Amino acid sequence: SNYVLPNDVGEEDRLDMQHAMIKHAFDGNFSAPVDQLLRSGARVLDVCCGSAAWMLELAKEYPNSYFVGVDMAPVVLADEKPSNVEFVEYNVLDGLPFNSNSFDFVFSRALAAVYTRAQWTEVAIPEYARVTKPGGWVELLEWDGMIRGQ
Repeated sequence: SNYVLPNDVGEEDRLDMQHAMIKHAFDGNFSAPVDQLLRSGARVLDVCCGSAAWMLELAKEYPNSYFVGVDMAPVVLADEKPSNVEFVEYNVLDGLPFNSNSFDFVFSRALAAVYTRAQWTEVAIPEYARVTKPGGWVELLEWDGMIRGQ
């Protein structure tokens, strides 16, 4: 995967703004029915976590859960990393560096333009499924980029 945008403060700000807009548009941080699971304690994987805004928000809201963010670029935090958060620097297209059945909830968003169709079908989706526990959830949040209106 070749990430064409820079890895700098401006890009982190853009990702944080994107997070806020998506959260507002979808009235929350996820659509999967995992609230109770997160409250009781789950292992969560944020694929291509970027600025980590999504998982840091959830880590605060769900202190019983453990959040792992994987990204090909290092995550730099302004504040101290919460104890229920871990970051792994890795290219997802090399296969996720986790055991099978490791996570209760796997989440990714805004990657439609990052992966090719073959990368989605041959690597990304099979890897997401592999690391998800039986009965767990995988949520992909993507959009087609078309602007529609009256």
